[in-house]
Amino acid sequence: MKYIHLSIIIAYIAAFLYSGVGFEYLIPLLLLKVAYLILVIFMKRNSGLYLLDFFLIIWGILIEIPSLLVFSQEPNPEFIQGIFAFALPNLMASIFAIFRETYILKQKFIYTYLKINYTDRLYIIIMGIISCIIAAIYLKALKEIPIITALTSRGSTVDLNALRNDSLKSLEVPGYLLYLIAWARDFMFPIAASGSIILALRDKKFPKIIALIFSFVGLFFISASTEKAPISFFIFSILLTIVVYFRINRIKINKIMLAVLGIPIVAIPIFLLAIGAQSSGVDSSQSLESGVTNFINRAFLVPSRVALIHFDVFPSRLSFLEGSSMNVVNELAGKEFFNLANYLYVYYNPYDSTPDSYGYANGSFISEIWANFSWVGVFIVSLLCAFFISMGDLIYITSKKNVLVISSFSAMFIAILGLISGNFTIFLITKGFVIQLVLLFFVGRINSLNLPLIKNVYNKSEIT
Repeated sequence: MKYIHLSIIIAYIAAFLYSGVGFEYLIPLLLLKVAYLILVIFMKRNSGLYLLDFFLIIWGILIEIPSLLVFSQEPNPEFIQGIFAFALPNLMASIFAIFRETYILKQKFIYTYLKINYTDRLYIIIMGIISCIIAAIYLKALKEIPIITALTSRGSTVDLNALRNDSLKSLEVPGYLLYLIAWARDFMFPIAASGSIILALRDKKFPKIIALIFSFVGLFFISASTEKAPISFFIFSILLTIVVYFRINRIKINKIMLAVLGIPIVAIPIFLLAIGAQSSGVDSSQSLESGVTNFINRAFLVPSRVALIHFDVFPSRLSFLEGSSMNVVNELAGKEFFNLANYLYVYYNPYDSTPDSYGYANGSFISEIWANFSWVGVFIVSLLCAFFISMGDLIYITSKKNVLVISSFSAMFIAILGLISGNFTIFLITKGFVIQLVLLFFVGRINSLNLPLIKNVYNKSEIT
């Protein structure tokens, strides 16, 4: 593993020194690295999938490799800066991955699993109840639920972008509630749903209806705004929890059943895109084709192109924003907010559609930080990103693997997926990655609580 990371580091140094030669040779090397990381995930039963490896895979597939292909077809000199900027997170993550592998080899960790106990049950139930309360408050605050409107008005023209904007960015609720809604969507419901499903499968004492309630309420809550990615991330987190749990416990996984369960990860976003196409006036016979095309574009082509646009715009057309497009930095500095994602959508139209005032072209965390702080920001954020992600890996590695640890760790992958189309402060705060680190540390080290009333509900022979 260390050698494949080292090869990428050397290749990028060579590309930097001889940038006039071209970057095409980096594409097969990155493909080799991604393929190798995926192979390791399937070959190693205990280690499975780590956060750093996952970041390197999706960053390579969705940003680095497509951006190199775009540059090979459109050799815009401004894009060269983007190519090197996108390489920095890869380099930093590779360096931290080398340290992680060295640490694992020296410590020789044993991947032990703790039996289900009352702490698992209590934590999952409390997390699910809090999530359901937040979902109820959110749905009550909506004047109109976009997913219901989209499903009941098929055949008529509906501005789903405006409805989605009203249900998220323009929602008239206190600021703290917006964060709670985001946390419930991005990690609280995934933890509650995936954890309760494991408990329902493996714990005879756990009511299966609880798993159904948390799963379906979470799915409706997350899909209410008609955003596509959060739904896929939610289902992915549940499947990942099940796979990791089964592998650690040496339980055979039915690969066909797993593939069937994974279909909604792609099918639901395509379905929502097809509904959106119908709402915008596309004929119903062509809506499915439109949905598939839009899914492919948004998943594999648009992210890298939007990210590269930032380097074409800054600083040649606009001066660096110095934090004014990042909500947290903007509020601390007291600057006027600049809606960068909407500006790029309206004036550069990367989706090749009719621009409107509600559209957003969200770039990656690196392109966003470039637009604000140039190379200084890119370097610092790349380093910090690799550091925080590696902390999640190390906390997980040094924790005994109970239901709480596995479900909490699986939910952290959602925040990492957000780095493809969100800035670094969103990753840390809005997606709640820092909070998740604290939760993972907590549940990984506290295996039982002195709660005799809860403990007596279950047979003492089952409490471990």
